[in-house]
Amino acid sequence: MHERLANACRMVLLAAIAGVAACGNSSPSTAKTAAITTPGGARSPTADTRVPSPQKLRAVREDDKPLSDIHDLVPGAECPDPGSSGSAAITAAGSALVPLKVGLTLSSIWKANAEDYEHECLLQISKIDGRQITTTYSCPTGKNYVPLTMVRRICWTDVMDSYLYITEVAKTYPETLVGSLKFNLSVASFSALKTQGKVRHRYIQIDDQNLAFSETDLEGILESDGPATFKLIINDKVVEVPTIEANYLNYQTGDTIRVKVLDDARFPLMLDYYIPSFHRFFITYNKVSFPTNSQVEQHLAVDKHTDVYGIYFNFASDELRSESEPVLHEIADALKAHPDWTLMINGHTDNIGGDALNLDLSRRRATAVRKALVDRYEIEDSKLMTDGFGASQPKESNDSDRGRALNRRVELVRP
Repeated sequence: MHERLANACRMVLLAAIAGVAACGNSSPSTAKTAAITTPGGARSPTADTRVPSPQKLRAVREDDKPLSDIHDLVPGAECPDPGSSGSAAITAAGSALVPLKVGLTLSSIWKANAEDYEHECLLQISKIDGRQITTTYSCPTGKNYVPLTMVRRICWTDVMDSYLYITEVAKTYPETLVGSLKFNLSVASFSALKTQGKVRHRYIQIDDQNLAFSETDLEGILESDGPATFKLIINDKVVEVPTIEANYLNYQTGDTIRVKVLDDARFPLMLDYYIPSFHRFFITYNKVSFPTNSQVEQHLAVDKHTDVYGIYFNFASDELRSESEPVLHEIADALKAHPDWTLMINGHTDNIGGDALNLDLSRRRATAVRKALVDRYEIEDSKLMTDGFGASQPKESNDSDRGRALNRRVELVRP
């Protein structure tokens, strides 16, 4: 018993120290946290929750479990060296259908309630080295839905062989939760699911008010339901990608986990993760973007037209989000490679918010893209023109999340 309490205290101290580092030397008792557990689930992001000091942590609930009891999880540790097998995994993942590479951006949607607007959360790969993948997670938070960005590092050893799944990110958490994954099945888990039809799986949610404990801990066996498909926006196209669907059911508690994972052993991206018993918690990636080998340039050279989905804006705003930089860089490279080109930049929106507002927003967003290309990439302003069409030129019906995501775009045209 004393050993357990000592371990729990060490975990509290580790979490508090990590919070200082992650929040720019803020005190653990005053640092703001964004306890983002799901883009679309029950616990919406907030920037108003205060992190209690270790002396003021609330009482541990009966069903909370000390993180120190999860022996395969080591918060705050350095990622181990994956050895030569890690190099092979890095190479394979980088050539996957959805390639795990710097600039890869995964888009998901959350709503605070059924009547709320769709807020776009973005997970972007910012760095890859021989030990880890550094990700930034940005989600609109607070009263004005300003994106708050947090960092999480995923170890290559876990990409290769982990069964723990933790989707949370917060300013107070260590940047590493060694032993766990966030947005994919491990290579080993996917292989077992594919060949044996089942695999061990454990979903953990850290207690925001007592960081030494888990608030939710679901462990069981994911059993395959076989192959299926999933419609996903990849860069400028809707692609029906192959998936493996699987379910976990705990007959004693009634907890269910349903997953749809990309059927690609090189990088089995978790496209849809759903726990209906946990306040209808879900994370669905309906859009991905990543830098390509001159794909924008090729489309403009051949078709004189392309739709771009890797340019992201703040909620109901023309302010560009930092995750847009890889695609802006690609557009600038195309223009620099063809100094004789001129480009029309057209903005398009979904139908939420009214025609007049959307028309104005689409025009302002096109202008913001033009300004970024001129100011940051030194493109001649005389080569760029802008316009906006609001919701008047949809690519698909606005009746679904995916349709609205497809309609929110920046269109590039060579006149």
